Amino acid sequence: MGLNRQQEAYNIAQNKFKAGLIREVEALQMEVDLSAAVNNYDIATVDLLFTGCSFKEKLGINLTDSVVIKSDLSYNQVYVDPEKAVALALENRLELKENEIQIELSQMEIRKRKAAGRINGNIL
Repeated sequence: MGLNRQQEAYNIAQNKFKAGLIREVEALQMEVDLSAAVNNYDIATVDLLFTGCSFKEKLGINLTDSVVIKSDLSYNQVYVDPEKAVALALENRLELKENEIQIELSQMEIRKRKAAGRINGNIL
């Protein structure tokens, strides 16, 4: 139960006790429940402050600075042409470019070996 609801329940219980509609034990139980709700609220407040300070510390900002969290989750729609996207992806894939470079290097190596295997000599 929230703190505000618990406070209202406590006030109602006190009024009923004063009017003689409930026993003292029930009124005291409502007081204990209110104390527990206040305690939970205080713990939550301290946790919130600690979390805020920890967050500021991780960001490296001054602890006295305030941080405002904006929860605007709107986004702009982006329309994608699937055919163009696939064409660009195939054109710009690193694996394909690396394979092309490897093929060129292999062809150069073949030409180098062919040139090294030819008979050459000097005539004096």
